Amino acid sequence: MITLVNSDKQLDNVITMLESLEPTKKMGSQILRIAALTTLAEMKPRITNEGKASDGGNIGSYSTTPIYVSKDQTPKSFGRPLGKEFKGKRRSKFASGKHQGQDHKSRYFEGGYKQFKTAIGRNILGTVNLSLTGQMMNSLALFPTSKGWGLGWQNVEFSDRAQMFERKYGKPIFSLSPRERKAVIKEIKRLVHNAFSR
Repeated sequence: MITLVNSDKQLDNVITMLESLEPTKKMGSQILRIAALTTLAEMKPRITNEGKASDGGNIGSYSTTPIYVSKDQTPKSFGRPLGKEFKGKRRSKFASGKHQGQDHKSRYFEGGYKQFKTAIGRNILGTVNLSLTGQMMNSLALFPTSKGWGLGWQNVEFSDRAQMFERKYGKPIFSLSPRERKAVIKEIKRLVHNAFSR
């Protein structure tokens, strides 16, 4: 599991305040859990629907380097297997020299991953949104941490993939955005106020 709710000084101060709640720490934990769920509800759409990184900018752009994609690697059909064009004509010839009808399962995309995502209807934004099958983002969930609660994955493959995306695009994606940070602090303060005004 990787903890993704990065704290800052202001958030740490709020968490410290929650840890001092009396009569038990149970109330503080419940408040942090609700606040983390609020963050999760805002983070997923930011990444998958808006294609935004934690800094508010686009996550990145899809590669246009030509590729072959196997039909086993896509959640949606992209048509029959096809190889490269030769002498201006599209033929079902593949890099191996074999032709269609010889058990091929891949299709050549001259425009790279960007063209592939467009072909299967997953490039509506025109920028990276980290959504192909939806498995990784659907598995992003709430977990207890040493500071209360955090967001992450139990599946190591998804956790590694998330870190790989941040390295690939050179920016934090799964950290709190300024908007999310403000929202979680506001929610914590609201919940604390409600808890003590009963």
